[in-house]
Amino acid sequence: MFWGLWLIPWGLAAVRSGFMPRWIGVAIIVAGVAYMLNSGVVILVPHLAPAVSPWLLSFGVAELAKTGYLLLWGAREPRPSAVRPAVP
Repeated sequence: MFWGLWLIPWGLAAVRSGFMPRWIGVAIIVAGVAYMLNSGVVILVPHLAPAVSPWLLSFGVAELAKTGYLLLWGAREPRPSAVRPAVP
């Protein structure tokens, strides 16, 4: 449950900041929601867990995309037009 809760703000930060492609950030958010749903199914309806868990946990591939992107290309440099000056 807590891993899914961690991925949602991480994905939002990735989408808003632009240091990764947006689709990876959105996929991370979807993976976080899927992890939370999987935890809920396992706790609340355990007899459905064997049927539902493989499908929900397959969204974890987004984490592989995130890791692969960061290892191969690294985070993007901010564009000069996207950087706002600090407000005093």
